[in-house]
Amino acid sequence: MGHGPARELSSGPAKKKDIDPEDSRRLEEAFRKFEATDPQFKSSREDEKHQQTSKAWTARSVEIVEDLRAVGMAVVGAHQVLLDMGQDGAGVGIAPWIEEAGLKFDRLWFRLKGQQVIAEVNGTQLAQADNMDAVTYEWLEKATIEWLIHSATTKS
Repeated sequence: MGHGPARELSSGPAKKKDIDPEDSRRLEEAFRKFEATDPQFKSSREDEKHQQTSKAWTARSVEIVEDLRAVGMAVVGAHQVLLDMGQDGAGVGIAPWIEEAGLKFDRLWFRLKGQQVIAEVNGTQLAQADNMDAVTYEWLEKATIEWLIHSATTKS
């Protein structure tokens, strides 16, 4: 049996709002000072940041594969080259990819490195986005075209 008045829960998730930039800067400064005295607090914040990044990258990876499907349809329609796409891994290690269906070219991988997204084939970086939000359909299309040109010219 509880004590005190009954509480009603809201019927939906709270809307995320951004903190005032100046207040956010002051909070971060205070937290960093506190982290210097409390390693457990610092570790907890790092774990939470990793979890948030993992969730965001997992969701963005699904969108990347969907965009790659559209790029693949454009390539097959214009140049008769069939492309497959998918993703491997989990969390921040998840990596969307695109490949030529006949496996004539090595896969183009899209990987999260820090906050940047890197498009690479066999360790050769073909494109870089500063963050997940910079990975647009146009960026993916350009990276895919660069990969196809790179693959066709290095294999010939």
